[in-house]
Amino acid sequence: MRLHTQSPRPVRAASWTVWLALGLPVLVAVALMVPRVCSAQFGLFDDANSISVARQTWTGQWDWEQDIGFGRFRPVYWLVFSLIYRWAGYHASWYFVGNLLLLLCTTLLLGGAVLRLTRRPLAAGIVGLAFVLGGPVVEAAYTLSKPELAQCFFLTASAATLALAPRPGTRFMRVGALLMSSVLVFLAALTKETTGLLLGIAPAWVAIAWASDRVRGAEAHPHASPLARDFLLACALGITAYLGTAFAASPGILSGAGPRANFTFTWATIETNTKVWLDLIVRDWLQLLPLVVAAAYCAVSTRRLAHSLMMLGSLVWMGAWFALYLPYRFTPEYYLLPFSLGAAVFTGLLALQVVDASRAGPVASFLVKGCGALAAVLILLTIPNNLTNGGIQLSVDKANTAMLEFVAENAPADGLVLVNIRADIEYLWNVAPMLHSVYNRPDLTVEAYPDPGSALAVGSRPTMVISPFIENVPLPSVRLGIPEEVSRAWEAALQEELGGRLSLQRETRFCQHLLVVDAPRLICLAVPQIGYCQRPHTPFDTRRFAAGWRIYSLSAPSG
Repeated sequence: MRLHTQSPRPVRAASWTVWLALGLPVLVAVALMVPRVCSAQFGLFDDANSISVARQTWTGQWDWEQDIGFGRFRPVYWLVFSLIYRWAGYHASWYFVGNLLLLLCTTLLLGGAVLRLTRRPLAAGIVGLAFVLGGPVVEAAYTLSKPELAQCFFLTASAATLALAPRPGTRFMRVGALLMSSVLVFLAALTKETTGLLLGIAPAWVAIAWASDRVRGAEAHPHASPLARDFLLACALGITAYLGTAFAASPGILSGAGPRANFTFTWATIETNTKVWLDLIVRDWLQLLPLVVAAAYCAVSTRRLAHSLMMLGSLVWMGAWFALYLPYRFTPEYYLLPFSLGAAVFTGLLALQVVDASRAGPVASFLVKGCGALAAVLILLTIPNNLTNGGIQLSVDKANTAMLEFVAENAPADGLVLVNIRADIEYLWNVAPMLHSVYNRPDLTVEAYPDPGSALAVGSRPTMVISPFIENVPLPSVRLGIPEEVSRAWEAALQEELGGRLSLQRETRFCQHLLVVDAPRLICLAVPQIGYCQRPHTPFDTRRFAAGWRIYSLSAPSG
């Protein structure tokens, strides 16, 4: 059997189908972000640090150099937040409007590039919807001070610049598109250093295009090799400019222990992370399985695989980003946002193949339509998960904001605030700067409890103790600042040590009814006894998630 890999004859689309294909994902993105914009709060991850840098930026003291200790160089990451701060100050809703704009632009550019390369509005629409409905989008867009959303915008814009450029065009137009693409790669790298991974992806794309030319002839995909070579050159120019700028800013910034500290190249780490990442990917992209089955059947039966080079390219993209984070020390889902770009393109191309081949015959039509219907159901099953993840993040931020507001309004002047977080984590670092800057209480002293410098025996100083709690966390979950079991242990230890001196002033509890559908474990309804089904609260988790803080006043010790 000889597999024909050329793309089908371009389809002339009515203008309304193009508008629908590009506009529907945009409308879904807007609907996704409306709850976040309407309920906007700063968080306790990196927001306080970002606000501090933004404030310093506009006073002429740009403190981007704090990244140097971590082996990172991300001035554009800091500038994006600083530009919004210049306009919005401490009004959190405008920062989420910024996230919405980045999401809309990324979705439009992704759909536009796919439309240009396939000439099929259906493919562009499915790609856009698959990206917006992907699990990492909610976590990335509902959280501030994370670079992945801006990075993906620059990455998508870089590829779209080349894809949308006229071909064949004048040399001036080609050079202009190439330079613009390289500048966008440069900006992506200045947003997050993992953009350097493009130096592995782009050569693979060139190799795929070269192999296609050798096997099928250049006339099968006349623009594939030039496009791949241009993207490789743009990546090389952009990453080289980034490295030169980084070394000029600080010669040792990328050569110290910082970059290596985030990676642990041990089998135990890779094995653990593989399970975590696969659990997230299978939950969010299970619809790829029936689409792959249907597309493979169509390819074998019709001897045709449309847009095969784009499919291979998207697989390379996904594989590279997946491999990058296997030895990484953190495994939050928003790290998979670049992976989602490739997964969305792969989903759209597979779906297009299925739609085009569904008319081949009654047997093929039944099989292909069945797989397509199953894929559609699996995509719909991700919507409750996304809504739940968004609700969890809103509940957590509301609880944190309520705590900060209560402490700011009720803590006595020059008071002491003890934070019952017994680990060196971001929540502990960010309470003090949020109270000092955002809530205008620089008089408060914020310390960790228990800490040798807390001076608990001093009864003359009014003291508050704040203790976080979290309940009924689903698995897998969005990134949460406090581990559930650990928070219980911290609270129990606090009561044991200071129970007689604590008086509860307020509990800031916010809840979210869970509706988590673990689609891969739906088989557990039929075979619950297998080991794969031993995870609790599966395949449906309908518990009541809660997050909050207990705020105590601490009386002076007796005697």
